[in-house]
Formats: sequence, C-alpha cells, structure tokens
Amino acid sequence: ELSHISKLKPKHLSAYHLTLEKNTPFFKKKHYKKNAPRLMKYFIKGIENLGLKSYEVSNFGQVCKHNLAYWQGKEYLGCGLSAVSFYKSQRFYTHKNLQSYIKEPCFRQSENLSQKELDLEHLFLGLRSCVGVALQSLNPSQLERAKFLIKQKKLELKNERIYNTNFMLSDELVLFLGD
Repeated sequence: ELSHISKLKPKHLSAYHLTLEKNTPFFKKKHYKKNAPRLMKYFIKGIENLGLKSYEVSNFGQVCKHNLAYWQGKEYLGCGLSAVSFYKSQRFYTHKNLQSYIKEPCFRQSENLSQKELDLEHLFLGLRSCVGVALQSLNPSQLERAKFLIKQKKLELKNERIYNTNFMLSDELVLFLGD
C-alpha cells in the first residue's frame, strides 16, 4: 500500500484503522490481533515519511476544510443517503436504506443532544484532530487531569489550547479527561 501511495503522490490521504469485529476472519487470526497496533504505527510512520503529516486520527496531508466544521462543532448540512446534519444542539439523519431514501428524500430523524453530550463531543473531536481544545472549555477536574497529561507529554499546551500528541491515544485521553 505504501509503495502504491508513494507513486500516486497524493496531497491528502485518509487511512482508517481496521476494527476487529467478532465472528470475522481477521478477529480469529491471533497473530493479526497481536500485531495490529504495531502494523498501524508502521503504516502511519510510512505515510508521514511520504510527507503527509497527520492532522486527525485518520487523515494526513492538507487539512480538509470540509472536516473542520465537524471538529469545531460548527453547523453543517448533509445531503443524500445516510447523510448527517448538525444544527444548534440537534443532529439530523436521512434514511440509510436506499429504497426508503428514494421514497422519502426529505425525511430527517432528529436527535437532541444534551449540553453534557455536546461538551463530550467537543472534547472528543478536538483531541482527535489538529483543532485541539480550549482550556477555558474544561471544567476544574478536567483542567487538573489535562495538566497531568501535559506533564506526561500526552497533551501539548499552545496558546491556551491543548493538543493531542498521539492521535492513536485519542479515545483513552478523552476517557481520562471526560466526566
């Protein structure tokens, strides 16, 4: 894969971690399960050696402005099958089934997000991307834990914002910081 990517010379690349689901061939391969984290680190290092810097868990190269809206908690409109939109504190979903979508293209299922859910999402999306999280958005206990992570060099502090130093630890950092 890295050899093919190097020949294409892309300006942007998305590379997603493989999720090992139960009852799948990969899940049953013990050697793969054992080596998957090391393989992903190798692949990420190879992508970065091609000059594509990581700016989000699964994205490398030039920052995709389209994704910035998600990571910054901005409002966005999603159109088409399985599309997602966000407005104020609501998320909207279109049909995931093609036939249902064709019958009702204007259908939207809505989900109201609580302030706690919005805060957690802000933390999660900020720490899995180059956006980071403003210190002022953290509550006192989160701020204490963030200071600890800064000392451990798991987070970096710049201009009153914290940034993740290793996107592969994003979920763990959010779990540690979240309330």
